[in-house]
Amino acid sequence: MADHVENQFFPLSYQEQILDSYDLITSVFGEIGGQNNLSYELDGSLPVIVGSPLDLQTRFKDFITVLVKGKPMNHLSVYVSHIKDPKYWIFTFLVKMGIGDIRRGKEMVLDVDPVKTSLSIPKRGGDCYPIYLL
Repeated sequence: MADHVENQFFPLSYQEQILDSYDLITSVFGEIGGQNNLSYELDGSLPVIVGSPLDLQTRFKDFITVLVKGKPMNHLSVYVSHIKDPKYWIFTFLVKMGIGDIRRGKEMVLDVDPVKTSLSIPKRGGDCYPIYLL
């Protein structure tokens, strides 16, 4: 009975669940990738995490949107990996920007300084925050 009452007030999307971060991040890139000419690659060892699906999806979406927003390049690619830590899920994002150039009938992408940053999510609740890596 108590579970039924609790679920009535807190829909499943707000309750903590075990989530595959690979699937979660893939869905976020699916939402925002096309409108930003964005390609991405995810490390195959991204962890299973615990949290509210809606909350985590929103945090990843906001974070990735800020990463790609306003970039003047016409080619963006993002590589996502994970750093193991006992207190946080730390997702690193390596953003490569390039300018398309057509030479001899082939399209080339000229890399411009890549940006490496990460999103840290506490394993026991609390705020997520970005960490800027050099």
